[in-house]
Amino acid sequence: MLGVDRGEWGGKLLFQDADGNLDTVLTENVQGIVKNPGGIFAFTGLAHRSINDGYLYLVVRDPDGSIKASRLGRLPGAPSRVSQLQPDGVTSFLVYSGISNGRSLFECYQLAGKIVSRAHNCLPPE
Repeated sequence: MLGVDRGEWGGKLLFQDADGNLDTVLTENVQGIVKNPGGIFAFTGLAHRSINDGYLYLVVRDPDGSIKASRLGRLPGAPSRVSQLQPDGVTSFLVYSGISNGRSLFECYQLAGKIVSRAHNCLPPE
């Protein structure tokens, strides 16, 4: 799996097969790809001007061999700093929540299996 983020110009989630061929799975900005006991997940989103969108996808191989991404849900904003820090496969990530006094604000979340919840162990914003 390969993820591309080109900001306002869009991005892609790509699957590369054993022969090196690339297939487009999603046409969204990819902020992270992780694997845990619940499967393979792609974090997508964009925070630009008045846009602040984020989504979580489950990536699976169909019985016919094709790779598909199904949207599990909408995140409260664009994800960033997606990091699988914990040995149990829990992934932490930040979600952009706006600007206050000229500073960008972020909230910390985690993905454990297929469950997203608030967290307190995220990497700091870049």
